[in-house]
Parts: sequence; C-alpha cells; structure tokens
Amino acid sequence: MRKIEKGKIACFYLFEGKEEYFKKEALRKLKEKIVTGGEDFNFQVLSATSCGSREILEFAFQLPFKGERQLLVVEEADKLSLKDQKSLLSYLKNPVKSTCVVFTGDGFDHRTGFYNFFGKEGKIVFFRPLNEFEMIEWIREKVEDAGKIITEDAAFELYRRIGKDLFLLEGEIEKLVAFVHPSSCIESSHVRKITGERFQEDIFDFLDIFKKKDLPFALYRLNRLFLKGEDPLGIVSMLAREIRILLFLKFSPNINPSQACQHIFKRHSGFLLEKTKEYIDASTKFSLPWLFFAHQKILETELSIKKGKKEPTLALQQTVIDILSN
Repeated sequence: MRKIEKGKIACFYLFEGKEEYFKKEALRKLKEKIVTGGEDFNFQVLSATSCGSREILEFAFQLPFKGERQLLVVEEADKLSLKDQKSLLSYLKNPVKSTCVVFTGDGFDHRTGFYNFFGKEGKIVFFRPLNEFEMIEWIREKVEDAGKIITEDAAFELYRRIGKDLFLLEGEIEKLVAFVHPSSCIESSHVRKITGERFQEDIFDFLDIFKKKDLPFALYRLNRLFLKGEDPLGIVSMLAREIRILLFLKFSPNINPSQACQHIFKRHSGFLLEKTKEYIDASTKFSLPWLFFAHQKILETELSIKKGKKEPTLALQQTVIDILSN
C-alpha cells in the first residue's frame, strides 16, 4: 500500500480479505492516483459472478480515454472458474501497461496457479478484520484525524455499542465530532448520548458471562452472536485468549496490576489498568484444573472446525456446555 500511496502502481493486484472498509479505502486511493480524466471511461467495476474472462479482458485491452492509465476492479474474483483463471493468467504474464486490474475477494483458493502467481509477484494485499485493541486504536486515530481526542473508555464504549462495522463507526465518529464542538475531547457520556441506550450484544458481553459460568445466559448470548453473523472461529480465538490470560495470572499470583497490564495489553492507561484488575479478580475464582480443561477443549474445538469435522456453531455450543458444566 505504501508503494501505491507513492504513485508506484503495478499493472495488477489481488485484494483478499473480509474487511470491506479498508478494501474500499485502498481502491479509492488507487483510483485517485490512476483516474485523472474521463472518469466514466477510465474506471470500470465488474463482478466475476456475472461476467467471465472474456468481458474482463475486453476492458483490460482497451486504451484509456484521456489520461495515461485506467482502472478495472473485478469484484468477487474468488468465484472465477478455473477456466477463466487460466485465461486471465495468460494476460497477467504480459499485461497492458496502461491498465491496472484489481481482483478482489473474501477468500481465494491458495492452491491455484492464479493465486500463486500474485504471491510470487508480491501483488497480494490482505485486508483482515481488526482485533478489539486495533479497533480502539483505529477509533482514536479517526477522531484525531478530525481534530479531536477521545478518552480510552469512550473509544471502548463506542466500539461496544456500534460493533465492528467500520462504516457505521466512521459515521458515529462524525456525529460525535460535531456534537462536542467546540470542545476538543469526546468522553463516554457523549458516546452514550449520541448512540442512545440500544446496547448491542457483542463478544465482550459473552466473554463476561462465560467467566461467570452462567451456562444458560452464555448460550443465549452465543446464539445472538451467531445471528449477528459472528465468525465461530473468531469467537473461539477470543475464548482461547481469555483462558490464556487467566492461566497467566493464575501462575503469577504476586504480579502487580501494572505489570499484568503491560503483559496483557502491551501498554498502560487508567482504563486498561481497570480492565486488568477485573482479570486479576476473575482469575482467583477458577481452579487450575478447570482452566486447563477449558483451554484443552477450546483448542480441540478450533482444530475440529478448521478440519471441517464439525459444524462450527454446533461445535462451539457443545464446547461451551462441556466447559461450563464441568
């Protein structure tokens, strides 16, 4: 992406990942660099679900209308047939210099020659969803870009209420910036006023309930996460992280909150220190055998899901039942 920002643009890229916000941002920057005139003619978006290699190549071989280059975006390219991939691969080995083709998709088959060609050329850009700490940092940076600052607890509150949708978060940040002006700081009270009291179920609610060993409510929250479209493997990963933190604290009974905060979050703040104290308190309520059992079950579930041995939602539900019933 740094090369694109510097104007060093290749003839082709493969954008892979489920984070649409960053994908669209990258395409916007790419378009700004390439499409300098005759926009309607020098920019085209096609979908691999409605057209094949012939239509894609027709545009790729065209000459730009005004300007030096043109941009072609092929969406859902991970759904291209092997035949179409083969035709496009021949083009990619000798591309038209005036055309930049970007193939986008959530997840490509990494075994294909088409995908591996991009890998060998170093033209794959990954767009993975941010984890919870990266989300907080992203919120802070967006607020700072708008000329304001946001407290850490307010950023966390915003994330908990809005969720992982960066498009929605960006819209709420714009509202907050306008709401607090001319003040320079966004606080938790501002977030609550702007977002209202419609608190969204999220992974943090589920993890809190899980640590309280409330099986019926944990299953209810887990199913709500599934209905929202949360990735079961993502939930498994978060569960595993929670158990690892509790195990670390269990094996470090004399660690002070400041040291624990640095280990867990890799940095300090008043808000993170309070979260650390909550972890320390929770660690005293679990036995080592229970934590080891929980960790083992979670690892087994992750492996069975990745290998396709079990349906992900059912596997995770059963794991929660097994752990909290123990």
